[in-house]
Parts: sequence; structure tokens; C-alpha cells
Amino acid sequence: MPTKFDFVSPGIQLREIDQSQVTTVSEEDGLLLIGRSRKGPAMKPIKVNSLENFIDVFGNPMDGVKSQDPWRDGNTGAPSYAGYAAQAYLASGVGPVKFIRLGGLEALGASSAAEKAGWSVEQTTFASPPATPAEVESAIGIFVAPNTTPVGATAATATITVSGTAAFMDNLSFIRLTDGEDNIVEIQCKNSDAVSSAGVIGANGAGTTTLFATRIAEAINATSTKMTAATGGGSVVTVTLTTLGTTGNGKAITQTNTNANVAPQSSFSGATNRSLPLNGTLAAVLYMSASNITLSGTGREGTSINRGGATAIVGGTNGWTAFISGSGADEQEFTFNFDPSSEYFIRNAFNTDATEFESGTGEKKLNYFLGESFERAVNRLGTSTGLFAFTAGIVSGSDQFTNWQSEATAAKSGWFIGAKPTQKKLFRLVSLEDGDDFHKNYVVRIKDLR
Repeated sequence: MPTKFDFVSPGIQLREIDQSQVTTVSEEDGLLLIGRSRKGPAMKPIKVNSLENFIDVFGNPMDGVKSQDPWRDGNTGAPSYAGYAAQAYLASGVGPVKFIRLGGLEALGASSAAEKAGWSVEQTTFASPPATPAEVESAIGIFVAPNTTPVGATAATATITVSGTAAFMDNLSFIRLTDGEDNIVEIQCKNSDAVSSAGVIGANGAGTTTLFATRIAEAINATSTKMTAATGGGSVVTVTLTTLGTTGNGKAITQTNTNANVAPQSSFSGATNRSLPLNGTLAAVLYMSASNITLSGTGREGTSINRGGATAIVGGTNGWTAFISGSGADEQEFTFNFDPSSEYFIRNAFNTDATEFESGTGEKKLNYFLGESFERAVNRLGTSTGLFAFTAGIVSGSDQFTNWQSEATAAKSGWFIGAKPTQKKLFRLVSLEDGDDFHKNYVVRIKDLR
């Protein structure tokens, strides 16, 4: 009898596994390093996973070799050991790095200069002109402008009016004129119709006011070397001082006479000084301590200038010749210009290392350094007639421009302003970095704004 077999299926079960729920692996904190760097966010931990990213954010580590231009490139004279440690750690692939870049912070409630971040140069009352270099504790600017043609000075004038003729009688009338100093003209009436000679007018009381005005003008021109006169064909005599400039303005013209028909103007006026119109720029700022900078060369009016301050000097083939003198007899000569491709470029000529300010720099140990220079602004000036430069202290009221004590902050642009009439502040651009590296290397330009 056959045997019956029953086959029982084990069945199938479907189970769905959600792979998105994989447990997150804790991220490594990485090595924490604190130190100096060329750039980057300051006083906050920034996590960096690769050497390439570290260089992008914080720059290459500083090797301790002083740069040619420390003011612009930063103080690289001290090595950044934390940067090298970060570089080695990231290059090995061990893990990430958290880097805190040190920046300038002030002590809480800072009041003294030692507690404040930033830097300052001692400022004393700026004498103009300073008697000795030792008196200069200040920021000194070098200003540059196109060598445009000066506008000439004019002389002061006064008038004499001849109102009648009856009093012009032989030997009975004279006119004595003076401008209040020693510029004296004496005119005597004489019974003669002859053309007037020095100090004498004629016509014997006859004639017109125009004739007597002409005779007075002739007498002044024949008598005085300090005044000239002309009538212009009328009865008014215009008297002009031969000395140019506003020194003649306000000098009273006085008259002593027995002639009631001559009325002088009360004083000279209308003179102008020789003006030097210009459209220039601040080209550089030097910070000085017991030292001063002067320029030598050809002055704007063609004269030779030796060590002039606040005196316009025309640039030569290689630029300008400058002298920096110290508190003693020490002095050093420099040649400089504002061409970055020239060997005499101002940032190559002068010391730009502020760390040498107190101890002195160069062979003569002079206490100064060159801070800001604006060669792009200089090179935008018109140069068809050449350029001139002069030095002057940068002072505006109580502002001396020598105190730069402030915490490290992010560079900011000015506000972008809306249209009139509200002109509302719209936005401004702010760097993601603290410190001055960003604004030294980047500018914002907006074009075709619609």
C-alpha cells in the first residue's frame, strides 16, 4: 500500500532595513592650536580638515624671515610655530585641526595705553615750522600735486578824484600823498602850461578836470618809485602800488593840501597774493620721533630749495631728494618716487618696519617709519607738466593722526545708499576676517549699476 508524503513549505518573510538610520560616528575634535597667522578670523576656533584649506584661510606659516615691507606684509620676523604645527599635523593625515588665530583685544575696562590694543606714536604740540628736528613727534605727510602754472600776484590800488579846477592856482596849491608808510609824493601847482615835470603840475588854473587828473598822474609817475598812476582818460586818477601782494591792502592813503578839488580814496585795496592752484593728494605718511623730513631741489618758482619743509619741490628724473634728520647732527639722504617698478620707489627707499621705531633704524639710527603710501592716487594725477611735492605735519584741530589704538575688527566698506529723497542706508560689505590684511589686499569695485 503506497505511503502518502506531505511536503510543508517553510514560507518566506520580507523584512525592510532602513539604511538611512546608520548610527553617526563621532567626529574627531582634532588638535587645538593657538598662535599667530598672516590672516583669517581672529579669536575664534576654526576647524580645518586639510592643509590646502588651512593655507586658504590662514595663509602660509611665517618663517621668521623679516619681509622687505613689514608695514604691508606684516611682521614676519617672528616664526609662527603654531602654523607649522598645524601644517605638519594636517600633512600627516592624522586628523583635523582647530586653529585659533590671536588678534588684538583690549583688557576689560582698558584705560592706559599699555592696556589698549593697537599702537600709537607719541604726539607733542607741533611747532610750525619746528625749530629743530627734536621738536617733531608727529605724523608727517608727503603731499603731491601737478606742477600747474602759478597765478601772479596783484598790487593794491587807490583813487584820486579831481572834482574841480578853481583851486589849482600858481604856488597857492600843493598835494602831498602818502600810503601810510614812506611812500610820499609831493605835487606843486605852478603857473605854467608846460607838460608837468617831477612834482609839478601846470595850466595856471585853467583847463578841465581831465587835464588836471592827467597832470597829477604824470607827476606821480615822475616822482615816486613806490606808486604808479593812470587816468584812463577821465578825472579819476588810479594809483597802484608797485609792491605786489596783499601787504598793500588796508594802507591808508592820506592827503595834506590846500586844494579842495582833490579827494583821495581812504585806503588801498584789491591786491592778491601769488596763488598756487593745485589738485593734489596725500601721497605718504611718515611717523617721526625726534626727527624730521625735508626736501631739497628746485622750487616751484624756479628757485633752489635746500631742506625745505612745507615748500613745493618739483620732481626730478628719479623723483625727489629727501633728508631725514635726527635730534643730533645725524642726517640721512634719500631719493624716492611713487613708481613701484623703480629702484627709488618710496617703499624701497624708507624704513617700513615699525618695530625699529624706538631703537632707531639705518646707519644713523633715526626714529621713524613709513606707514601708508598712496602711489595709485599719485599715479592718477596729471603729469604732463610734472609733479611737485611738499611735506607738512598732519594735524586737524586736536586730531593728530598718531593714535591707532583699537581692537582688531573686520574691514568694512562704506554704506551703499539708496536713491533720493530718503537716501536710506541699504547695506555694506564686511570682511570675514579680522585685522588689516584684507583691506590691504582687496578693493571693491561695482560697475554698470542699474
